[in-house]
Amino acid sequence: MRYLIKLTPVDQFFFGGNITFGENKATQNYLVRSEKYPQQTTLLGMLRYQLLKTNSLLKIDRNYTKDELVKMKSLIV
Repeated sequence: MRYLIKLTPVDQFFFGGNITFGENKATQNYLVRSEKYPQQTTLLGMLRYQLLKTNSLLKIDRNYTKDELVKMKSLIV
Protein backbone atom coordinates (compact mmCIF):
# COMPACT_ATOMS: atom_id res chain seq x y z
CA MET A 1 0.00 0.00 0.00
CA ARG A 2 1.32 3.47 -0.88
CA TYR A 3 0.40 6.87 0.43
CA LEU A 4 1.16 10.28 -1.00
CA ILE A 5 1.82 12.91 1.64
CA LYS A 6 2.16 16.51 0.53
CA LEU A 7 3.84 19.01 2.82
CA THR A 8 3.06 22.70 2.43
CA PRO A 9 5.20 25.06 4.51
CA VAL A 10 3.22 27.72 6.35
CA ASP A 11 6.36 29.66 7.28
CA GLN A 12 10.12 29.55 6.78
CA PHE A 13 11.71 26.16 7.43
CA PHE A 14 15.12 24.65 7.95
CA PHE A 15 15.91 21.00 7.31
CA GLY A 16 19.13 20.19 9.09
CA GLY A 17 21.68 17.71 7.88
CA ASN A 18 25.16 16.43 8.59
CA ILE A 19 26.90 19.71 7.74
CA THR A 20 27.12 21.89 10.82
CA PHE A 21 28.93 25.06 11.79
CA GLY A 22 32.21 23.15 12.07
CA GLU A 23 33.97 21.15 14.73
CA ASN A 24 36.97 23.41 15.16
CA LYS A 25 37.98 26.95 14.25
CA ALA A 26 39.85 25.84 11.13
CA THR A 27 36.70 24.35 9.56
CA GLN A 28 34.17 26.69 11.18
CA ASN A 29 31.57 28.06 8.80
CA TYR A 30 28.83 30.52 9.73
CA LEU A 31 26.74 29.84 6.64
CA VAL A 32 24.64 26.70 6.88
CA ARG A 33 22.09 25.86 4.21
CA SER A 34 18.92 23.92 4.67
CA GLU A 35 18.66 20.55 3.01
CA LYS A 36 16.17 20.41 0.14
CA TYR A 37 14.22 17.60 1.78
CA PRO A 38 13.72 16.62 5.44
CA GLN A 39 15.46 13.61 6.92
CA GLN A 40 13.50 10.39 7.30
CA THR A 41 13.24 10.78 11.08
CA THR A 42 11.70 14.24 10.63
CA LEU A 43 9.00 12.82 8.39
CA LEU A 44 8.28 9.99 10.82
CA GLY A 45 8.02 12.47 13.69
CA MET A 46 5.59 14.66 11.73
CA LEU A 47 3.44 11.64 10.87
CA ARG A 48 3.42 10.48 14.49
CA TYR A 49 2.46 13.96 15.71
CA GLN A 50 -0.35 14.26 13.16
CA LEU A 51 -1.77 10.82 14.00
CA LEU A 52 -1.89 11.67 17.69
CA LYS A 53 -3.29 15.15 17.08
CA THR A 54 -6.02 13.87 14.74
CA ASN A 55 -7.10 11.36 17.38
CA SER A 56 -7.09 13.98 20.19
CA LEU A 57 -4.34 12.17 22.07
CA LEU A 58 -1.92 15.06 22.68
CA LYS A 59 -1.83 16.76 26.06
CA ILE A 60 0.24 19.74 27.08
CA ASP A 61 1.05 18.30 30.50
CA ARG A 62 1.79 14.82 29.06
CA ASN A 63 -0.25 13.21 31.82
CA TYR A 64 -1.65 10.15 30.01
CA THR A 65 -3.71 7.27 31.33
CA LYS A 66 -2.70 3.68 30.58
CA ASP A 67 -5.57 3.38 28.10
CA GLU A 68 -4.42 6.50 26.27
CA LEU A 69 -0.86 5.19 26.09
CA VAL A 70 -2.07 1.86 24.68
CA LYS A 71 -4.14 3.68 22.04
CA MET A 72 -1.20 5.96 21.18
CA LYS A 73 1.11 2.98 20.76
CA SER A 74 -1.40 1.17 18.54
CA LEU A 75 -1.56 4.20 16.24
CA ILE A 76 2.16 4.78 15.83
CA VAL A 77 3.67 1.30 15.85
